[in-house]
Amino acid sequence: MKTNQMSLFDVQVLNRLSQDQEVVILVQPLKNECLSSERIRALIMKHDQRRTVRNYVFEDCFGQQYVGCRSLPQDVPKPTNSYLRLFDTHQTLSTTLKLKIAPIKQVMQQRKDEYYYAN
Repeated sequence: MKTNQMSLFDVQVLNRLSQDQEVVILVQPLKNECLSSERIRALIMKHDQRRTVRNYVFEDCFGQQYVGCRSLPQDVPKPTNSYLRLFDTHQTLSTTLKLKIAPIKQVMQQRKDEYYYAN
């Protein structure tokens, strides 16, 4: 590229993109608010080198959620067409389950209040 073409790019974006890397991880599908026992290999774009993937929730392009188990070593061959492509939701498993259980807890509290205050 010529220098005038390079000046069209934002330098911060170029630096951030150069730091990103594809990482192969093991994930478990989250089906019906339960973890499945099967483990699947997936690819994610990892922006932060320090953060682990364990207990973080990821999504595929169809909205199916997966929970990270562990990162695989860098020397694992990467046939990228056979792995799932996942996107980070920046939520842990515990916060995801808290959000899903909040309406249930609210109904239980309401029924408890109605029972004790009705007598």
